This record gives sequence, C-alpha cells and structure tokens, in this order.
Amino acid sequence: MTRTPLIVTRSLSFNGIGVEAATAALAALGGGADIDAESRGARLIIRYDLRRLRLDDIEKAIAEAGGRPAGGIFEKVRRSWMRFTDENRLNNAEAPSHGCCNRPPRGK
Repeated sequence: MTRTPLIVTRSLSFNGIGVEAATAALAALGGGADIDAESRGARLIIRYDLRRLRLDDIEKAIAEAGGRPAGGIFEKVRRSWMRFTDENRLNNAEAPSHGCCNRPPRGK
C-alpha cells in the first residue's frame, strides 16, 4: 500500500543564507523539500513531505550551510507551533480508522 505524501508549506525566517545556498542544503537532504523561488527577504517558503522530513531536519541542514533561525520570542513560539501541528497531522494521518462514529448505537 502506497501512502500519499503529506505536503506542508512553511514560511521560515533565516539569517545569513540566500535562496541558492538554502536550495543546495535542502537538495542534499534528498527528502523532497522544495524552496519556492519567491523568497521575501530573510523568509523562505519551503514545501516538504512530513512522511520524509521534519522541520528539525530542515533547520539543521540550513544551519550547516551557514544560516541561522531568526531570533525573537515570536519566532520561537511560531516554530514550536509548527512542530506541534506537523506532529499532530502526521499522527492523525497514520492513525487507524475504526469507523466507530459511523455506527448507530445499539437498541436496548
């Protein structure tokens, strides 16, 4: 059974790295991450498959290429929220479907 990809698009802020270097760093991951050529300043638009990559993998690859996550409490909370929603979406996709809510209650 082939599982369908869970594509997520994220807008991430990094300092010290350009689109070309970030694209090369993500291509080295081989996990299907893609950077939209339309980057806005220090913010990169990145699409990736949750079944193959996680946000931590992307951040690590970009950090190894010389980029660093944008600072500030808002960005830290935002990235934590992204990690939470990514994990939640992946868990929901892999949970078995029991269909318990589709059965009417039994009569007494």
